Amino acid sequence: MQLREGLQDRNLHREVDPAKRIQDSTRRYIAHITFSFRKFQSLFFVFYHG
Repeated sequence: MQLREGLQDRNLHREVDPAKRIQDSTRRYIAHITFSFRKFQSLFFVFYHG
């Protein structure tokens, strides 16, 4: 019960802090782009050398 309250508090804090939320979303966006680029790169490598 206490753990869930702590999680709720952290979520509330994240909702209150817009800079942190923007930072988190930006980091997730960059990670997604990097993952997609790596996947595309490996596919291109297979096609190019295959």
